[in-house]
Amino acid sequence: MSVLWNITLFGLFLLSVSNLSDDNMTKTCAECDCNRIVINCANNGLNRYPNFSLYETVRIINFSHNNLEYIPDAYLLPGQLLILDLSFNKINRSDNYSLSELKTLQQLNLSNNNFHSVLDGRKLPESVIHLDMSVNEINSFGRYPFTNARRLQVLDLHQNLLSYNRTVFQRNVFNNLQSLTDLNIGQNGYDTTKPVYPDEVFKHLKSLRTLVIDGFLTTSFGKVFSEMKNLQVLSINNLMLPNLGIETITENYFENLSQITALDISLNRYVQINTSGSEIHLKSIESGAIAKLTNLRSLDISFNSMLGFCGLRNVTQDLPNTDIKVLKANQIYCPYGFSTILFVDDIKPLKDTNLTELYLDGNRLEMTEDLAPTYLPKTLRVLSLRGNRLRLDKYKVDGILTLTGINSLFLSSQDQTQSREVHSGWFVCNDFTDTIQCLSDRKSNKQSCMLQKQNEGVSSQQRRVSYESDEFGLIAETYSSDYVNYVDSVKHPRTRDIQSYPHLTAADIHPYPPPNCTFDPLISFVNIIPPNTKQIYFESSNLGDIIIPYWMSYDTLEYVSLRGNNFQNFLGPVCNVTNVKILDLSENMCLNIYAHFFIGFINLEELFIQGNLLGDAMKTFQHGELFEKQLKLKILNISSNRITTLPNNFFVHVPNIKTLDISHNLLTDWNVTISHLWKLNVLDLSYNQITFLSDKAMEKVDKITSQNIQIKMMHNPFECSCDSLSFLLWYKKHRKRMVSYSNVTCKNSKRELIYVKDVLLSLQKKCSSKVGIIIGVALFLFLSLGMIFGAIIYRYRIRLRYSFHMFKRQYFGGYEPLHVIQKYTFDAFISYADQDRQFVINRLIELENKKGKRLCIHHRDFIPGNEIAENIINGIHHSRKTICLITREFLKSDWCKYEFNIARMEGIRSRERENIIIVILKEDIPFKELPIRIMEVIVEETYLSFAECLNDDDRFLDLLATAIEN
Repeated sequence: MSVLWNITLFGLFLLSVSNLSDDNMTKTCAECDCNRIVINCANNGLNRYPNFSLYETVRIINFSHNNLEYIPDAYLLPGQLLILDLSFNKINRSDNYSLSELKTLQQLNLSNNNFHSVLDGRKLPESVIHLDMSVNEINSFGRYPFTNARRLQVLDLHQNLLSYNRTVFQRNVFNNLQSLTDLNIGQNGYDTTKPVYPDEVFKHLKSLRTLVIDGFLTTSFGKVFSEMKNLQVLSINNLMLPNLGIETITENYFENLSQITALDISLNRYVQINTSGSEIHLKSIESGAIAKLTNLRSLDISFNSMLGFCGLRNVTQDLPNTDIKVLKANQIYCPYGFSTILFVDDIKPLKDTNLTELYLDGNRLEMTEDLAPTYLPKTLRVLSLRGNRLRLDKYKVDGILTLTGINSLFLSSQDQTQSREVHSGWFVCNDFTDTIQCLSDRKSNKQSCMLQKQNEGVSSQQRRVSYESDEFGLIAETYSSDYVNYVDSVKHPRTRDIQSYPHLTAADIHPYPPPNCTFDPLISFVNIIPPNTKQIYFESSNLGDIIIPYWMSYDTLEYVSLRGNNFQNFLGPVCNVTNVKILDLSENMCLNIYAHFFIGFINLEELFIQGNLLGDAMKTFQHGELFEKQLKLKILNISSNRITTLPNNFFVHVPNIKTLDISHNLLTDWNVTISHLWKLNVLDLSYNQITFLSDKAMEKVDKITSQNIQIKMMHNPFECSCDSLSFLLWYKKHRKRMVSYSNVTCKNSKRELIYVKDVLLSLQKKCSSKVGIIIGVALFLFLSLGMIFGAIIYRYRIRLRYSFHMFKRQYFGGYEPLHVIQKYTFDAFISYADQDRQFVINRLIELENKKGKRLCIHHRDFIPGNEIAENIINGIHHSRKTICLITREFLKSDWCKYEFNIARMEGIRSRERENIIIVILKEDIPFKELPIRIMEVIVEETYLSFAECLNDDDRFLDLLATAIEN
């Protein structure tokens, strides 16, 4: 079956292959969608078959949902066909045997037709491995069923009229199905009167792995089923027929099915409901029935709405005798009845299993007995309690910390009517008496158990199991003091009742926000979760109205969803959540969010807060502080928040965003900087109120550097006017970025919708004028002159800056030409890279110590508070010479280059072209690697090579002192 599915996917993947070009083939395929691999003729109203015999490369043909009444002749089909879909037609016959000539056909779908018997096996190709004849009117297997079906692996006959008797299921009906692995004959037995499962029929199915079959009160699985060693999956449909429906599964019902690994006895949602009210529901499973299935790994008893926790208790008692891993007991109560309670003894046996997944959805569960979670096995990874009536104020934390294995916790849809899971919408629960009786029976069992243990004389110090009534009238087990002390020790010391401050605001917290997610213990709250939980779903449960400062008891969460609740204020912060990658707070109708709500979510990658009312609140975050810690955020959805505008720097702290959804808001323009979002792939601005973007907005969007970005602006009320012309032209220019450009419309003055691609030419003619041309030319000249002027300024920026400082000094600072009066403050200004500081301190400083020279060294002699550039110019101007210590680090330093150029300008402009630069080559740098300006100084003047004086410091200092004096 998986092979066929892979083939189907491969065919669909190739739908985009170029169309066939032959004229005859094109005419034949006029009514269908054809390419080289797949022909799709679905929903075309066909009543005859086109001739596709020339399409030799085609492997899949779909004729579903037409008006065809017969199976096609083989000569009309490609010879190498693999899959043929004839479902949802009116076929009731096969007139010839030519279909058997399709030697490669593997999958044949004849479901939802009008067949009254299984297709004659002689007309079936031997190559078929998957045959679907479900949802027909088949009431017999015919004279030659499955004659050519020795390779058949999957046979689906569900929802027909096959009665479970020996007249229909004759001895050799499955004789040729030696390769069959999957058989579905469910939902067939509605007209059965004396049902049987004939051993002689099923004994031939040696390869069968999956069986779907109808269950009856009077039938049983004979010994032949114990010989079907490959059978692993069994699904039993309870048709709820009067006198034949299964009300009780007896202890020996599964005694010949010990090899089963997966059992599904859930009430099928497609079962026909008997409106007379006489349905027979499954109400009990006898103790020991499930224990027979020693290899059982998966059990589903869901939707048996009269089974209840009383029926569940016998199941859980048997499960320690199996290899159970998955237990589904969803909606085993009627969804509209009174609330229910889960006792310890209902799940206590599960502690001795290796259960990994437990589903108890939709059971009207309002509370559990104290410490009930402690009896769930440590191997449990998934716990689902969706669709119950659990509320936060009744949420039991006792024992939660012992669930060390749970990864995923599903608590959504609390206190909600689970109408989508109800099989019969008109069904009204009337199980008050049964609910009370079940509650009473389970309480009685606890009391009997307690009395029995007391009579056995067990020491209260060894096993204290006395019971006392709590405020709900329940029988609560009293545990030893040692155990209670253990539970108390693992609770967080700051756990408090979350109802203590229902109206807590930021004004009540000092300081707010708490730095680094640290709280005053008096106002912080600890949310207890199982120690290793990674996913929590608490959706659509009427939670509200404020998310107060929380500290999660364990930092293990990766996915949190509180979607669809009633939180009106996101106060926060929520802390100890550094591993959360996905957070969903959407559809809460929230009005306010505080700037530091997300400070604990430092590794968040996907954030969904759409469907709230945060438009006004978002205007206040002028510096993007709302997402200040979300540096790893990739997906952000803030759609449907009534946003009219966003601050310019709203997204400044989320540089790794890939998908940004701001659709379904009230934006009229785009004023947000997003040029730094270089990874942005999708920007969704659809369904806003944008008539056209301003020039600034278009400029901001143009600065997006991502090459593969897709911008969605559909369903905005664009205008077709001269005011919007520049925007529409811009929109066309960037059409490769714009999703669905060809379908985007705008409204003209008559409020008529016109496609943007069709209106541009006429709009350009209408809006063009000489004034526009003149303005354009003038603007071009202005920009050109501006660029030329800017280039000149950049070219002579050093000279201009030096001239500015000299001008300021001459007219405002008592300027004197120092080279005339020979009054220098320093003998030499030292220009060096910071990495060479030690050389200056250890070697060049000797010019002061031994030669009496006064040096200007920037880390010592610069005046604090002055600009660096001004300090450099002053230092060089007041120094007789400038010594440049040339190293590779010098050549990399922008400030060193600046000092060198200022020294050149000083010599040229202020000292009548006197050379004031002394070059020291400290490192052996090839001349070809030196800048041209430095080479000019070296060639035209002298320089010192430190390498030549490496071992003679005195000679080096003498030469340098002489150079300064000359």
